Amino acid sequence: MKYIYIALFLLSCNEYNKTSQDQLDSTVSTKSNKNHSLADEITQISLKDDFDFELAAEITQSLTEDLKDKSIVFLGEADHYHYEKFLYRLRFIEKLAEMGYTNIYAEIGYADGIMVNRFLETGDEDYLKHVGLYGFVYGESLKYSNVNFIKEVVRYLKKLREIKLKFPSLKYHGFDLDMRPGTAFVFLDEYLQKNRFKRRSTNTLLRVQTEISKAKKAIELEDKLKYIEKAYIIAKRDLNIDQEFLFHLVQFKNSLMYQIKSLVKGRSVETIYEDLQWREDRMVEIMLHHEKKNYFKEKSIYLGHNGHLSKSNAANANGERYTYWDIIGAWITDRYKDQVFAIWELIATGEHSGHGCPNFYKTCDVKLIPESLEDLIFNNIEKEYPLYFKNTKVMHAFDNELKTTVQGDYTSKGKYSEYLDAYYFIPVVRDVNFKR
Repeated sequence: MKYIYIALFLLSCNEYNKTSQDQLDSTVSTKSNKNHSLADEITQISLKDDFDFELAAEITQSLTEDLKDKSIVFLGEADHYHYEKFLYRLRFIEKLAEMGYTNIYAEIGYADGIMVNRFLETGDEDYLKHVGLYGFVYGESLKYSNVNFIKEVVRYLKKLREIKLKFPSLKYHGFDLDMRPGTAFVFLDEYLQKNRFKRRSTNTLLRVQTEISKAKKAIELEDKLKYIEKAYIIAKRDLNIDQEFLFHLVQFKNSLMYQIKSLVKGRSVETIYEDLQWREDRMVEIMLHHEKKNYFKEKSIYLGHNGHLSKSNAANANGERYTYWDIIGAWITDRYKDQVFAIWELIATGEHSGHGCPNFYKTCDVKLIPESLEDLIFNNIEKEYPLYFKNTKVMHAFDNELKTTVQGDYTSKGKYSEYLDAYYFIPVVRDVNFKR
């Protein structure tokens, strides 16, 4: 069975070169091309650590053809904490920007995303130092977290700014909760300072400011949450209060709530799934807020984990799903039918840190798990080049057997035929903490 599976997989790549389904079926039936190198079938891209590589001409041609009628592109990643993901993102983003995609929605907090966009607009690095995820703590001096991952993120964003300078209409937004809540204080301060003399809301703003001040001084997350909730209750009763200000309060409240949930020790698997679903639902609320700003009239790129950027929540015939909660990617796809083209990153070997690793930032091996899709590809290719290939009809026949590696640690099954349109496979990755 494994022999047939590999043969079919290798042959599926011929669709990339416009081979008809009849030709594929004929080739499968004769079991030819068994030893044909996968590297000959799929476009090769050489990744370099200086960010200077470009997408191969065949890939850009394929994207041009596939995205003619698509306004949304998902760029999924197999794990957050490996270096090559930044290279993968940048080259695709640059090509997509050239094709008229102007909005980037990233798996980063709503408040943090605004700060990143301000950096891209101005080049002022102080804005990045206001990002909670990168080390910002309200009331302390501006500095980055002393974690190498953050250094790599900053390098990546500086390169993204270079793309922004070439394509000035490019904008950046967060669609997630803020995992290090605190940046919202900056926006609340800005609004209160700007509107402090508005007569119709003076009393409301004074009361709101009092609660926010208490939240700033509070040490425990539960106390911060209590005061932010009070500020929101007071503010939402005043019809003159700006909706963006209210939304910052809501997202700050939700971000604190999720952080508190995440810190509970000994949570059951069921509780963890419930918390993840709650987070995903908050992502939907954030995207609805973005919709009100008419951003969805423009072409968009989404950046995040494969698990968020799937086009469907569907299970395979065995009832298996990639995630066991409903995700933002499926919601977007359902809302904007036939507009989404999803690309997933796959990683086979190397090192990473973060999810799936003890102590989070400890370096761990990316496991090449037997009979995973990554294993089947890796053992049939030249190892030095990443590969881009489509999710063809031949592969669809194996929905009930196909499994991919999640966060370099375990595998997940599901109805992959409905999840994505193309893969970007990286044979070897480096942990973001590698030494230069």
